[in-house]
Amino acid sequence: MFIMRGIKSGECIEECLDCRYDSRKKGRRPKTTKDEQVVFIDGEAYKKCYLCFEYKHTSDYVKEKTRVLGVENRCKVCKRKNHYCREKNVAYYRANKERLDEASRKWKAGNRERYLDTISAKESRRRANANKSVSTLSPDSHFLIRRNFNDVCPLTGSASTHIDHFIPVSWGLGGSDNTNLIPLDRRLNALKGNKNPFIWAEAMLAEGEFEKDAWEALVSRLAKMNDLTLEDYRDFVFMCEPT
Repeated sequence: MFIMRGIKSGECIEECLDCRYDSRKKGRRPKTTKDEQVVFIDGEAYKKCYLCFEYKHTSDYVKEKTRVLGVENRCKVCKRKNHYCREKNVAYYRANKERLDEASRKWKAGNRERYLDTISAKESRRRANANKSVSTLSPDSHFLIRRNFNDVCPLTGSASTHIDHFIPVSWGLGGSDNTNLIPLDRRLNALKGNKNPFIWAEAMLAEGEFEKDAWEALVSRLAKMNDLTLEDYRDFVFMCEPT
């Protein structure tokens, strides 16, 4: 499957989704801990810029009280470069607005499910951020999650699904992460809500909503994705539940 990646020299660029995912995974910027962000030299604090990876004095950053050392994560030089690139992009869009808008409309019309998954991923990130939990989703995440489960609900086999947070995002601990998201039958998703998934599953199994083997296979898969045993994963889910 191919998607429109962007615009260059007036032409739409198509990119294989598999290649895009692999390239992002390989080229992903390594995470930097707070301890690695800051070094002290002769009593002066230096912070690592997340764009150029250089340690620079705090005076080389714009102040931002919510960040480490009270300054932004990118230095002034990198910020100016980004601003220049944004200005170029805005100027190009304004000069080609009608053509680009028409290309966007055609793509959305021809890739409606893909477009709705992108919107859904943005909403998942917003909800995770609102609950101060983990959010590592990209615009492609929901589409890739569906594909990893063969575009069906792992419990019922239904193709009519919603992306569900196995550990409810409202708990503030599961988050919007690939290891916590599954395509779930729309009806089951509505019934599950923000309930503990294990307690909810017991009730659903008693009512015959899905098979026990399907449930155990799903939980085993999620446990493996989180590098936990089945028992440890169950304990982790119950630990996340607010009291």
